[in-house]
Amino acid sequence: MVEKGKNIILRIKDTIHLRKFPVKHCLAKNSFTRRRKLTFPVVFSMILRLVKKV
Repeated sequence: MVEKGKNIILRIKDTIHLRKFPVKHCLAKNSFTRRRKLTFPVVFSMILRLVKKV
């Protein structure tokens, strides 16, 4: 069960780092254009780490 969860998280991590991810999911042509200290993949990874076992 733990191994399955690790695989899912690794696949999500790989997916959000793909260059085609923002292109596929943008709402407008200027979406995902600003450069931030905390990029989308970093913020998403931090959120995933907050998930705790119940």
